[in-house]
Amino acid sequence: MLAQILIVFGAALMGLLGTLHIVYTFFTNKLEPRDAATAIAMKATNPVPTRRVNVWDGWIGFNALAMVSALCCSRGLTCC
Repeated sequence: MLAQILIVFGAALMGLLGTLHIVYTFFTNKLEPRDAATAIAMKATNPVPTRRVNVWDGWIGFNALAMVSALCCSRGLTCC
């Protein structure tokens, strides 16, 4: 019984953190650099493999992937 409670608590915590992460990534500026020059440099820099993506888009994509992973993991844990 205790194990099930801990699993549900952990899944709920991951779900909450994943939700906060998506809100912070797409709807606030809390995950943006404090120095505006850093964001400008990230938007102007392309990684070596491709010129279609800049570092800023990669940063946003990484945050989105982390959020989706946390939400999927939390959902998977609650389905046990």
